[in-house]
Amino acid sequence: MVTAADTGRPVRGAQVSLNGSTGAVGARGGGVGASGGGGLSANISGFAGSIPGGVVIDNGVVSSQLLAMAQLSSGAAGVSRIILTDAQGQFTFQRLPAGQFTINVSKNQFLPTSYGQKRFGSPGTPIQLADGQQLKINVPMSRGGVVSGIVLGEDGDPQPGVRVTTWRYMMSNGARRLVQMGGGQTDDRGAYRVFNLQPGDYLVSATAGTDFVSSSRMMADMQAIEQAIAKGAVDPPPAPGLPATVAIPVVPPQPGPIDAPPGYLPTFYPNTTIRSNGSSVHVNAGEEHSGIDIQVQLVQATNIVGSVSGGVPAGTAVEVSLMSDDPLLQNGFNSTRVSPEGKFTLRDVAPGRYTLLAQTTGVTRVITNPAGQIVQSTTTPMTQDTPRLWGRTVVTVEGQPTVDVTLSLQPARSISGSVQFDMARPPDLSRSRYMVMLSTTPGVPTMGPQPQAQVGADGRFTLAGVIPGKYSLRGSGNTESAIVEGQDTLDFPFEFTGERDISDAVIIMSDKIASVSGTLVDASGKPSTDYTIVAASADQRFWTPNSRRVVTSRPSFDGRYQIGGLPPGDYLLAAVTDLEPGGQYDPEFLKSLAGAAMRVSVAPGARLSQDLRIAR
Repeated sequence: MVTAADTGRPVRGAQVSLNGSTGAVGARGGGVGASGGGGLSANISGFAGSIPGGVVIDNGVVSSQLLAMAQLSSGAAGVSRIILTDAQGQFTFQRLPAGQFTINVSKNQFLPTSYGQKRFGSPGTPIQLADGQQLKINVPMSRGGVVSGIVLGEDGDPQPGVRVTTWRYMMSNGARRLVQMGGGQTDDRGAYRVFNLQPGDYLVSATAGTDFVSSSRMMADMQAIEQAIAKGAVDPPPAPGLPATVAIPVVPPQPGPIDAPPGYLPTFYPNTTIRSNGSSVHVNAGEEHSGIDIQVQLVQATNIVGSVSGGVPAGTAVEVSLMSDDPLLQNGFNSTRVSPEGKFTLRDVAPGRYTLLAQTTGVTRVITNPAGQIVQSTTTPMTQDTPRLWGRTVVTVEGQPTVDVTLSLQPARSISGSVQFDMARPPDLSRSRYMVMLSTTPGVPTMGPQPQAQVGADGRFTLAGVIPGKYSLRGSGNTESAIVEGQDTLDFPFEFTGERDISDAVIIMSDKIASVSGTLVDASGKPSTDYTIVAASADQRFWTPNSRRVVTSRPSFDGRYQIGGLPPGDYLLAAVTDLEPGGQYDPEFLKSLAGAAMRVSVAPGARLSQDLRIAR
């Protein structure tokens, strides 16, 4: 049954999704790696040392990903079904095979819910069904929070047609960033209402709409005309009985495209254009915060107007992206295409320091109907033989109406090196196909696929067409390390400046895959499933976004967990509840974890067995 959490009444017409796999599940846990973007408020449970943890060394261990593949190949199959609740809020999935399943529920006016979840947006608890078993569950759904108020102009009058946005700091791509979570527009009374918000702290901003901006500019034009009339020369009447006239020279507009002036910066509640000075609003599920009124400040934004020089290869276009140097905003960026004349404009930019990156990309062709609506849009990708070009500069915006920039395109560079195999039976590269590829740091704009190259029979590779950016280098398989200029890029992405080629990269592939597994039980010795197992490097240098040395796993129905693919080193091992997705990468959270965690040491290729008991 699906019920409303606030009233307990059944929820009719809710969409219930069942997903899972059949067959023997074993100790798969919740998988290896990150579980999305999230935050800090996790309740930490320590461990009693009453359960001995044995250490078993076995170079033949396989990772949890390979275990899952083996289970699928041995008869396990995926199951996915969707139904709606009836008038009594009930649903039934009949004739299910034995297996492990998750239940997710969604309906308008309610927050998406997973059965057994500890917080909104986090994964739920898997359900294990045996042959012939019948199970009845209740899924309570909470209504989202609401923020409402009135947007006022500088004169204190309500303003219709103003865009309102709610923002929240969340873990995204392994780091805490400001993310847009909802929005709306004011009505004819200047009132707005943003609903269905997850619990949390929000910033609320209002940005003047087109009508508001147009009326303000019209007023300025009218004032300029009146001032010109006041200063104009008075001509005597052309004939007796006729009035005198005021002569005002009028310059006719020149034909050509109209370059629209910049709009206005968003105003954060209650009345500031500086984001850090805005007041946050705490929202609970099902709670409405009214009276969040904003007085819009008419502070003009900046347009960045630029040109791109340098020959552009036939069949390519140029994309320009603007990236903020503010780490809280690196998840979002503005981008635009360069015109055939080599010109571009990025509009409504807030004060700050930015990096402007131009790069060649495939050509996009747009087909429109007579009304100007887009009917079809197709992009022809660049071929491998087409030279890749780039240009980059730093731009500082300080509130001026426009900033003029020029970007000069130059050829991309290359990264080359060798691949070594730390394996009992290295592959024959003359017969085997091994690939090397680059992956960019999340939040950096990329156009098209990243360079990749096949490893030659001599173990050498060359990645061509690499533009500046932060990269990790890896091979197709279990990559033990990828060293560029003395730095392991799997742990610390390297900054490629594009000023010169790199020729000494070294990638080491290995068949020694380490893992940690065991059973999680509560204080009474019963299997516990409502926790997330966190394995984090004991070395704080590796507490970085999306670190391969900070991983999580969810226990299966019998309390078994497994974490695979860990690099050698010392780790903190603990179980947490109410972990916000992605919160395992938060350095402050990991510091709080250190005092309650168990320390384990993982050797290359070791299969470490460690049982855990919840202390309270």
